[in-house]
Amino acid sequence: MLARPNLGVAMSSVVIAKGIRRRLHEVDFCDPQIHLPCPESYARFTLENGLSVDAQSLTNWHFRYRHKLDACRFELDFSGLHHPYDPIDPKENPLLGKAGADRSDPRVGDAWSNGHFDLKGRITGQLTLRGREYAVDCYEGMDRSWGPRNETPNRATAYISVNFGEDLAMWLTVTLAVSASGDLLYDKGQFRLRRRGAGVDAHCRGGRAGDANRHAHDQRPHRGDRCARKKA
Repeated sequence: MLARPNLGVAMSSVVIAKGIRRRLHEVDFCDPQIHLPCPESYARFTLENGLSVDAQSLTNWHFRYRHKLDACRFELDFSGLHHPYDPIDPKENPLLGKAGADRSDPRVGDAWSNGHFDLKGRITGQLTLRGREYAVDCYEGMDRSWGPRNETPNRATAYISVNFGEDLAMWLTVTLAVSASGDLLYDKGQFRLRRRGAGVDAHCRGGRAGDANRHAHDQRPHRGDRCARKKA
């Protein structure tokens, strides 16, 4: 969901895709709705497209959705595995502190500059898609941003979520460009892995897709970064 409270409107897109879908028309379900009335609270709300969100805490969320034509519905619980992580807070991101960067990046605008967190977790619940029922039990990520923003970046951005259960997960947010010959070029970047018992800082040199050289070294985790164990 993307909200514009100063205009009183919000947009929400519910998208479901199984496996790898390289083209938009290949996704299994898509319900994009724009100019919905903006909710008064973002901790607990229901939109007119049938999506409900309940933030029970910073790490525990409940999502409910029912399509108006009943083509899709779900009831899902998200249980975070770690303390929500702000990648542009020097207190949480040691790479940012070393670089001495501020909270904005002119390449991507100020979308994260006034409040943002990333969170990996376990998702459980039920999904019904066109009459077929699915039991959901997987690991994925969510993020949330707030505050004023102009959202006028001058570069495209790849936002990639990688999940290997509760022991290892990773976000990759990389600015990119397409050359005149059609090659996909990534800017030089840096990232931090999250895994139980350790953090890994890595630097990624710019280059063609798949050609990036990575250099990593282990670091002791910050308090609160350790992933929660499954409940017995």
